[in-house]
Amino acid sequence: MKEKLCPNYNNILKECELDEDKISKKIVQIYKTYVEKVDINEEDARNKLVRIDKIINSYFVDFKFKKELKEKFLNIKVKEDGIDLLEFLINSIIDIFDDYLVNYTRNIYIPRWI
Repeated sequence: MKEKLCPNYNNILKECELDEDKISKKIVQIYKTYVEKVDINEEDARNKLVRIDKIINSYFVDFKFKKELKEKFLNIKVKEDGIDLLEFLINSIIDIFDDYLVNYTRNIYIPRWI
């Protein structure tokens, strides 16, 4: 069932092997741990799993998003003790992606011909 929810799983792991970047490896490690841990019997968890699969795949496909996620990932601050760190990081990655999409659609550049 997880194979259907995460069609990019194998591609993401292959991309990570090719990428020498430590941040990319950490993000993929978080993704892999989340995929293994998530309870697919819950609908919200399945939806989040599908979403994070698409987001991490976008990370390796979209250079601008990769750059932005790397920058913001290093600045994530955990403010509360006793929270599920994995869930917090996954939610943070989703929030960063949502912000990226909002800013990306606002900054569409139209070339001007002279």
